[in-house]
Amino acid sequence: MDPFQRLPVEIIKSIVHHIPDFVGVESLLLVSARVKAVFQYDPCAVDLDDLLASTYLLAMPDVPSTFRHVALIHRQSVSASSDDGDIESASENSPMGSATLLHMIHTAAQIQRQACACLLTMRRKFCTSVETHLATSIVNEDFAGPFSFIEECRAYWALWHLRHYSDLHKLARERINSPDNTKIIQKLKTYASWNGPTALHYRAEEIWAIAATLSDLGLYASQQKEPSQDRLSRPPRVPLPLFTSFQFPPQAENHPVWCPPPVPEHTTVNEAWDRIVRHPEDSSRGTLFYHQLLSILQVYGLASPAIQDMPPFRRLGVFIWDCWRLYSAGLKFITENIPAPNGGVVQAMHIDQKRVYEMQANWLALRG
Repeated sequence: MDPFQRLPVEIIKSIVHHIPDFVGVESLLLVSARVKAVFQYDPCAVDLDDLLASTYLLAMPDVPSTFRHVALIHRQSVSASSDDGDIESASENSPMGSATLLHMIHTAAQIQRQACACLLTMRRKFCTSVETHLATSIVNEDFAGPFSFIEECRAYWALWHLRHYSDLHKLARERINSPDNTKIIQKLKTYASWNGPTALHYRAEEIWAIAATLSDLGLYASQQKEPSQDRLSRPPRVPLPLFTSFQFPPQAENHPVWCPPPVPEHTTVNEAWDRIVRHPEDSSRGTLFYHQLLSILQVYGLASPAIQDMPPFRRLGVFIWDCWRLYSAGLKFITENIPAPNGGVVQAMHIDQKRVYEMQANWLALRG
């Protein structure tokens, strides 16, 4: 018997609002025909903004707006017979139909599972490599610690943009002769502009890292071979990876699923170790450190070709991790005395050519 069968809509709505993640909401829809009926026949009872407000996504910069863009594209796809086909014409805050609402619950739950699978896969590879190849450089065991909010935020951000990019491509094919196709193509060109040395958006490596891990887990990116170069070295306007399906094969489904941790407080410690939420276009400090290290090595004439080969680094998560995880593994310089998340104080180190060369050796050793 459905335990929710006799509950009024108001109680069901309250229950849904207390579920902090989309996997939980999707599971409730699967076990209760009554709850699913509320979503199908009374979509105003629980709308997208209600769901966003009760879940972790609302605290992740840029993710809620991308979520809404994906929802708008789906609404346009299921309403192709509408007189108004302009993807810009509908307000992001206008009510969504039940088909789009249920679609977005499924999509968000799928992305939550993928985020957990990607993070676990990258951390497992990272920890194995650190323990195997960097045993003498390990500062503390926190290189294997729980995921910070910002690490999870980066994974979700990349996954939602991969989904948006894929849906835009699908919409462009559906509306190839439509007047609004120009606007769709322009959005795709904006994504293409994220790659290359002149890009104003520096977070493309996070997308490539998540895409590489998805590919290793069994998904297929059909548009673009993974570039071996970093953003500064590869040709301009390289297309982002395009996934035509986001359905994991059965063997990749058996990963734990969880909610991200609470949003961190804006403290000196969290600021120092790249653990706070900043502007959506700010790349990880791990990415910045990599480029700084590479620039210094090139000035000294010490840069190994292998350190510019990006695919292994992407799969090890170094462009997703916060600075504390990288430092704990011996993969980051500290140039000033700063408090540590474990309660101590990290002392500044003197940086000279020898230490730069040693840091390159650590990064190369991480590759295995």
